[in-house]
Amino acid sequence: MAAGGQAYRPRFEALERLWARRPPGDPMKVGITLFDLDHESNVPAPLFPDEQRRLRLARTMDLVNDTFGNQTLYFADMHNSRYTAPTRIAFTSIPTPDCW
Repeated sequence: MAAGGQAYRPRFEALERLWARRPPGDPMKVGITLFDLDHESNVPAPLFPDEQRRLRLARTMDLVNDTFGNQTLYFADMHNSRYTAPTRIAFTSIPTPDCW
């Protein structure tokens, strides 16, 4: 894990403990809930050069993907999982009832 990833280690360890307590069998569904999100304009700018560099990189990647298509640029760790779960939720478009 890269040095910047050390901040996430407690979260990964907590996830590993929860995963070990899961019921037997393969999971049928996985859900993620995001809450207490703040608009970018309400979040202070990063103070440290490493954080500033990562933010610039993320914004540049978003710009390239917006211009040339989703997954034009992505993190190398995601390479083998790019097509394992194609988009099925209406993040990019709203399905019409005739699609159901």
